[in-house]
Amino acid sequence: MKKFKVLSIIALISIILQCMLLVFLDRYYLVDNYNFEVTYLENVFSNNITRELPKDVDEKVISCDGKYLAYYENLSIKITNILSGEESYIVPEEDKKIDYFNWSEDGKEIIIAEKGNEVNSDNAIISSYDIENNKRDYIYKITNIDSDYSIDLIKKTSNKNITYIGYSNGSEKVIIKVKGNADSKKLDLAIKDVSSFYILPNEEYILYTDIKKHDIYSSVENKKLYLRDSCTSKFMNVDYEGNLYFLEGEDSKSNKLNLYKMDESNNLIKGNTLDVRADNEDILINSKGSIFADNKYLGVITSLKDNKEYKYQGNILNVYDNGFYTIYDNRLIQYKLDF
Repeated sequence: MKKFKVLSIIALISIILQCMLLVFLDRYYLVDNYNFEVTYLENVFSNNITRELPKDVDEKVISCDGKYLAYYENLSIKITNILSGEESYIVPEEDKKIDYFNWSEDGKEIIIAEKGNEVNSDNAIISSYDIENNKRDYIYKITNIDSDYSIDLIKKTSNKNITYIGYSNGSEKVIIKVKGNADSKKLDLAIKDVSSFYILPNEEYILYTDIKKHDIYSSVENKKLYLRDSCTSKFMNVDYEGNLYFLEGEDSKSNKLNLYKMDESNNLIKGNTLDVRADNEDILINSKGSIFADNKYLGVITSLKDNKEYKYQGNILNVYDNGFYTIYDNRLIQYKLDF
């Protein structure tokens, strides 16, 4: 009996020591020397805007200013003003269907691609839809393309009225630069397997990446940009100021986030480095350069620039210029932050 008591006491002491060790590791070692401040947003922002969502809506696109939500509904695009709840629709032209849509860089317009029917399936019409003025403007017509093509990405700049249209024509990726609705030019790309592109602040040039996002190219002189200090970096985003963000790590996990600037000769100059410990898909960067790490298991998102943590409900849909959105219980919730 005495042996049993002794063993019980030893086991209890062991458990207590292990718990103390885990608490120490959690608070002081595994946080990368950050002192995080936890803020429960549902208590701080009691006036968070929520909107009921229809069921089974897969593709939801929020404007970069956070004002509008757009998604497909009955072959049209439904647009909701998140603040007022006002709704409007973009209906396809006769004998056409909407094949793609995206917001302009300033969030004032939706850019749409309408595909022809079986008779004229080898062309697509690109146009813009001004939300506030309920006005549609023609931008460009893609012609003589393969029947199995796909429009991957369309972006329209804020100031210079330039639209970049990316689509796959067979095995080749094509990017068209359109100024206004008249002057168009097919960009001479260095690679065929382009996965995505990003508009630089001067709006006249873009960056584009390969499928793995390890190699990045500039349409200025159409050359590859080199990182001299890392061969495992993955390009993430470019912000309004022209900062480039690269994740560094192995496989799908990152341990560092590196910032770079492009000089006048189109060379990359390394800036700040942030320590991160997260999956690549959980690192979120908005156009203002605010950086977040999402812990979806705890429902906590961390702002890496000011070391604050924010508790949220549901699953994060995206980050925008002044906060982020989540989907919770089939509702869209806006979390507005002051950066």
